Amino acid sequence: MQKIIVIISLLSFHFGISQTIRNEFESKQPQDLNVPPPPNITFPAQYPTGNKKFIEEIKANIDRTGLETNKTYKAKIILKIENDGEVLNISIYGSDENFNKELKKTIQNITQQKKWTAGKNKQGENVIDIVALPIEIKRK
Repeated sequence: MQKIIVIISLLSFHFGISQTIRNEFESKQPQDLNVPPPPNITFPAQYPTGNKKFIEEIKANIDRTGLETNKTYKAKIILKIENDGEVLNISIYGSDENFNKELKKTIQNITQQKKWTAGKNKQGENVIDIVALPIEIKRK
């Protein structure tokens, strides 16, 4: 009987402390009301001929001479598209730095002359959007 009382009191103490710690953490993180919430994107930004064609265009135009043969390169492309369709930022996340640099250079060349279709919110207004696209290129 004494063991059961000890276990119940330990569990009660644990739950009481965890609530106190959680409330202290939440009180240190005030909500800044000056920062607007991110817009709800109803229609995401698109490349003029489609995001799939964009990836195909990258694969067709990338310079493969600096890449190792019989190797598969994977990366994630993240583009920030302005509300007028202009590409504001290109970020590449992959394990091979040479591939990342070549990929970024190719994307800059492709997007230099073309505007994207901007993302739209529920009201149909153009908004800034983030587009994340995976890419995989095999060097034979």
